[in-house]
Amino acid sequence: MENIENNYQKGISTNAYLNLERLLFYSSIGTNTVNIFKEFSNEVEISLLGFSSAALFAYLFMKCSNSINKTREIKQINEAYKELIKKYNKLNNDFNLNNPIQIYTMYSYLVDNGYLSTGKKFEFSDSEARDYKPIIGANVLTGKGVCRHISSMLTDILNDNNIEAGTLVGCAENTIINIKKLDEQKYTKEELITWIKSNTIDESTRNFLFEIIDQLEKDNSLKIELEYKTAEEKNIIKKLVGNHAITYAYQDGNSYYLDPTQNRIYRKNNNILTDSEINLVPKQFMSLIGFNNYKINKN
Repeated sequence: MENIENNYQKGISTNAYLNLERLLFYSSIGTNTVNIFKEFSNEVEISLLGFSSAALFAYLFMKCSNSINKTREIKQINEAYKELIKKYNKLNNDFNLNNPIQIYTMYSYLVDNGYLSTGKKFEFSDSEARDYKPIIGANVLTGKGVCRHISSMLTDILNDNNIEAGTLVGCAENTIINIKKLDEQKYTKEELITWIKSNTIDESTRNFLFEIIDQLEKDNSLKIELEYKTAEEKNIIKKLVGNHAITYAYQDGNSYYLDPTQNRIYRKNNNILTDSEINLVPKQFMSLIGFNNYKINKN
């Protein structure tokens, strides 16, 4: 175990680390499987069991210790990401933005319009996500990301600006979208896209609606109106661990619950966050283990 520690401290590549994780995991599973279905002497069985247990222990150590954050590529990306955050905050300072809401408003606009993404285009997708704590917010820069990436980058921006902040996981109500046909076009494509971004957190639903909008635009028939109603999350796992991530900030005795993904600002009503349209139930434990060590215990 000490050798593994020394290797990644020296700069083992991220891919090599992941390959070693997989090797240990499948070695443990494979050895156990052979031990179950093949007959060996007691000495051999004990040896195989010992090897399997050691491989499994090493795998769990690597998986749970967050040691991958010390691998070469992750450290390089993290250093570049931190430098970019510092430069971004110079922009906030130039515009005299020092309040969480001001910073959130500017950030949301830049993300939505692709100004922080490669190719100046941001896609709501986690298809190529790299979900490692130090660089989870950096996914936004690749041009792809979802709520956990968008909110994490805002958290990092606020923290670098000396504002207490953390990424907050919660279970948000689902939205059921209805497409209503109109006799005349009432909304531009941009207005419809903005509406979709503000009223959906599900990646597949959002992208499906985007495809419909694109097709209707090609057919010159954007004569639609979008309506929605909220519904309680039915998935038991999502109800327990959450289905959405936002940013929490605390400054001068005030708490801010900021949702840069949907462009919403929530207020706390007992143990529920609401903006009069959507309710979100915070899951602080998942916030702690999934994103940051910052305990959200303010007002």
